[in-house]
Amino acid sequence: MMKFFDDIISKGRHGNMIPRVISILLAVVLWAYVSESKVGELNFKIPVTYKNLPANMTVSFISHKNVIASLQGKNEYLKSVQLKNIQAVVDLKNPRVGSLKKYKIQLQKTEIPEDITVELDSKTVEAVVELLVFKKLKVVPRITGEIDKEYFVGSIKIEPEYILAEGPQSVVDSLNYINTEDIDISGLKEDVIRDVELKKDNFTNLNLSETNVNVVVPITMYGSLHRLDVPVVAKNGDGNFTFKFVEPVIKIYYKSVGTARFAPGDIDVSVDITSLKLNVLMKNRDKMELQMPVKINVKPGMEGKGKLEIVSVIPETVKLSIVRRP
Repeated sequence: MMKFFDDIISKGRHGNMIPRVISILLAVVLWAYVSESKVGELNFKIPVTYKNLPANMTVSFISHKNVIASLQGKNEYLKSVQLKNIQAVVDLKNPRVGSLKKYKIQLQKTEIPEDITVELDSKTVEAVVELLVFKKLKVVPRITGEIDKEYFVGSIKIEPEYILAEGPQSVVDSLNYINTEDIDISGLKEDVIRDVELKKDNFTNLNLSETNVNVVVPITMYGSLHRLDVPVVAKNGDGNFTFKFVEPVIKIYYKSVGTARFAPGDIDVSVDITSLKLNVLMKNRDKMELQMPVKINVKPGMEGKGKLEIVSVIPETVKLSIVRRP
């Protein structure tokens, strides 16, 4: 073919200008035709999408979120192909709920010439489909840093105190609270009032009704306050497990009316184990650690000492270690 073009151009060099121009134009046209007629290849990275997924379900795991589509055909046709012309779709009309299953990837093409062939590098995908559930979670602030010894942290206020979490059942069932991002109070001598983001950690499939909460951290000088060091206990525990607190003692700063004083034995500080779904949390596990909020109550019969006005509880949450009994 190149020799043919060379012959045309060579002949155009002898004679007047018009034949030369015509020869050059013919050479260009023929070269363009040959180039466009060549077979080429084009690759697209396309996302795997779903169809017919029931409204009360969600995909909590997928083995690969993208596939490579390889297209072959004439270059002139490939130029017109765009990413929007190709889709990799998984039909989830009848999914297996709660366990891993292999699903076929369907190739869908729109406005692609018939002469172009399209192949996907993967014909199937593995995915887990779960029920989509909701749960009300308590917001627990994460306080970091130390303040001067003359000051203490009062009872922290959060607005809203609870948020609604939506996500796969296995994820939502494992949650009993949600933390805020860290709030550093190092060296502060006045109240902290701040909008703080909620900490989703690695739960990419978790949707929250709020992304931020308002946190008020009172910082006050010690005055006529009293302190109690009270051990925290686990209530309503399952006999198949042992429960141990990393920080077993809670500091309670309080005000009281009159001369009566409360003793550590007058106060009940506890974590209610029934709020945990141990059959879900400890499935295929022998041990686990969780950060849990504490509950504080005056024991029956101690009301005669007056009203217990709690100013501060340190810490407000404790780390609970759960170990399966042999």
